[in-house]
Amino acid sequence: MARKRPTVSEEEVQIARKGLIWGVPLCFAVIAFAFVSFPEVTVLDVPNEVRAGAPIVSIWPGTIIKFPVTILLLTCLVVIAFRAIPWPVAYIRAGKVAIWVMFVNLATMAFSLIGVPPLSSYYMSTHGYHRCERFELGATGRWFTDWVKDPKWCVPGKGADWVKEQAAKEAKEAAEKPSSP
Repeated sequence: MARKRPTVSEEEVQIARKGLIWGVPLCFAVIAFAFVSFPEVTVLDVPNEVRAGAPIVSIWPGTIIKFPVTILLLTCLVVIAFRAIPWPVAYIRAGKVAIWVMFVNLATMAFSLIGVPPLSSYYMSTHGYHRCERFELGATGRWFTDWVKDPKWCVPGKGADWVKEQAAKEAKEAAEKPSSP
């Protein structure tokens, strides 16, 4: 018996096309928001700053999310585009790929929101950093954490630039201080 090919009704095609009209600008707006709202921090910036002994390190788990969200939204656009074209076989294949892409992206996002904060607490405390919850951005939350090398630099209302200035002053004073024979 021959296998019956899936069909797409004209109504489904029209719904998909209407979805593309508002879906494409909306997806690109969300992607732009993700890249503008989170700072340009890569995954390797934090370990490099810790190895260099930076006086302040900011960890933003939200920066990990912007790439999976972008991939997820672009995948959704491709699937909707295949739905708007009455080509059911391509739509089914694109849907299967999209399911795997979504699974990987959701796992990455879950890890970045659930796994990164406890791992960063362990990693940063073993390297001599202290969590600072009193900077100008407010209390440390789930979206970012600030870590300072010296706990006396954790002053309410101050920011990263002030901490860097204090670290530079202390380094200059230590260099100018004569060493005892």
